[in-house]
Amino acid sequence: MTPSEIAYAAADYMAEHGHCKYMLWNDEGNVCLLGALMKVTDASLLFFNATTAGAEIFDTLTAILIRRGESPCGSLPVIWNNDPCTTAEDAILLLKEAGVELAGQETARDAFHARLAKSGA
Repeated sequence: MTPSEIAYAAADYMAEHGHCKYMLWNDEGNVCLLGALMKVTDASLLFFNATTAGAEIFDTLTAILIRRGESPCGSLPVIWNNDPCTTAEDAILLLKEAGVELAGQETARDAFHARLAKSGA
């Protein structure tokens, strides 16, 4: 799965299973932002954070929150997730917005590589 596909799948997973705070997932199956990403990739926390896709997604989530002014000093998306004001809808919409942004980055990267291949570089 590409990073954008992971972000979209995590949004769908959270929409289906519910949202929680202060833990990756709970006994009812609700997930936090990072828990949703881990569930759809079937990855452990350590492995997910160490992957290129994981880093791209996390960086994109952080960048979106900073642009919105919702992440003072670049605090982690996990802290934003746990904020009492953050709703399930907020978290799902953030994941979808990240999916859109990541898809644009993937398209640009693919076009760049295609141009390189065409030029013989």
